[in-house]
Amino acid sequence: MENNNKVYKIKDLKDFSKYERFYDREDLMLFNSYQIGQPEEEESEIGIMSNIYSGCKIPFMGHIFHSAEQLLFWLNIKRWANMLGYKKVEIDFREYIVLNCKDGFDVKNNPLSHQFFEDIEAKKRKLLGDEKYFQDDWNVLFFCAKLKFIYTPELRELCKKYENKIWAENSFWGDYNCGVIYDKTIKKYRGINMLGRCYRYIWNHQDEIMREAKNLSLLT
Repeated sequence: MENNNKVYKIKDLKDFSKYERFYDREDLMLFNSYQIGQPEEEESEIGIMSNIYSGCKIPFMGHIFHSAEQLLFWLNIKRWANMLGYKKVEIDFREYIVLNCKDGFDVKNNPLSHQFFEDIEAKKRKLLGDEKYFQDDWNVLFFCAKLKFIYTPELRELCKKYENKIWAENSFWGDYNCGVIYDKTIKKYRGINMLGRCYRYIWNHQDEIMREAKNLSLLT
């Protein structure tokens, strides 16, 4: 799944360079949404870590979310659209679109959900400033990843299988924040790798997280 034909300039990381990490290929278990449909069993299995993976049933606030991506989009709309001045009728319509998307790819690619999400993100960043915006993104991503971990046994099994590897989303499309990209100039992967690091933190604290879930009756 590597894409070694591009040399990336890390201009988007200039404000967050302190969060950037560098990884050697042999240390990594790389995952992303493009691996979900791969015919090889291992490649398809690795795709479970992607936010796009739609084999989930995540109950939250009266809804069942089939992917972390759907939950992430819905949460950002729910939390920010009203504060940013969008009209209720538009917010309700966009929530309806997100909740009725068929899978994670549909949430990401549907212009009625994706463009609205991007507009909210841009306004949120302008309102909060780079650092607070970045930390809000981390908090939402972590929350979605944690709920996915709690309710998705196959994700927990995958984490166990690859617990001795470093986990990183192979974002060869250039998302340095959520994942990593391959930089030919240094022959390493680099990026903030938020999603991989969320999962590692959750895995390292899994006993506490699962115990809390049971105490809150999130699991039966």
